[in-house]
Amino acid sequence: MRPRRPAPARGAAFAALFALVAASLLDSCSWLLNDSLPSWFSRATASIDLGSEISSVTASGMRYTPTVTALSVAGRDIVQFQTLDGRMRLFVLGSGDLGFRRALDDSQPVFRGGNWGVDAEGRPVTGNSGGATALDASSLPVTLTSTGPDNAYYCSDASTNYIVSPSSSVAGIDVAVYDSTWSSQTATPPIPYSSASSGTWSLVAFGMSANGPRILLEEQTASTYVALGWHSMAGLIAAASLVEGAPLKTGSANPSNSSLFPGVWLCADGMVVASSNDNSGAESLAHFGFDGSQSSFDLQPTADVTVDFGPGSADWFVYEGSKGRLSKEKPWW
Repeated sequence: MRPRRPAPARGAAFAALFALVAASLLDSCSWLLNDSLPSWFSRATASIDLGSEISSVTASGMRYTPTVTALSVAGRDIVQFQTLDGRMRLFVLGSGDLGFRRALDDSQPVFRGGNWGVDAEGRPVTGNSGGATALDASSLPVTLTSTGPDNAYYCSDASTNYIVSPSSSVAGIDVAVYDSTWSSQTATPPIPYSSASSGTWSLVAFGMSANGPRILLEEQTASTYVALGWHSMAGLIAAASLVEGAPLKTGSANPSNSSLFPGVWLCADGMVVASSNDNSGAESLAHFGFDGSQSSFDLQPTADVTVDFGPGSADWFVYEGSKGRLSKEKPWW
């Protein structure tokens, strides 16, 4: 009878098994060593594979990067983009989870305008001189009777609706006041940008936050920006001028050689200004608060990234083109 070989020591067997598992893990996770997580990864509160969703719904890939509007008051986020078949598309997402709600194309009247707001019934609304359109609870277009300029902003305050637009009569803005059904309008005098003689101002963005209206202005001569805020639309309408009359105001700043378009954004409690770091290739996003604070966040990498901020909220978005992923981020300030 052939003698049995002695069994290997149990400790040696466990050591061999551990070495095999460790080698396997190192091989499968080697991407972590070569592809570090982006700086915004830990700040994401929700994300969606937007590229796959677009392909599934439209059978066409995206042609250009999307624009995103945060409408947290309405519980929805609006994503607008163009697909390879040449059609403009609009996706309605849930504000909490970025869950897909509905897709609309440019055959719908919601593509009349480009500036989104929320009306007194809690509906996302947009429009131009051809008329205004709201999205009901099912995200179906509802045509309203009101009209405004092509560059108008729509918003509400309690049971009153407003259309804010650059004025055609003064260097300032017009505010048209409507009832909750958009059927009755009250005229108000235009509000100048500034009561001072110096400075050439223009309206860049407008948003209604949970704490009142917010405005972003550019002083065109110096190419500097400033964000202004009021506690209510009534306070804004009563202002003798915007720059001198705003109870909330940030310091002025300008985007410095930023690779991110447009390089400056309005948000609920101030503005964010981007500047490029030529040495590292990163973008520095500086938040200028109404309380005088400044806080920065390094966005890295940025070669394949588009950034958007909600003009009436603190939410911001990062879209990664190569991955087709849209992420919603919490503020860093």
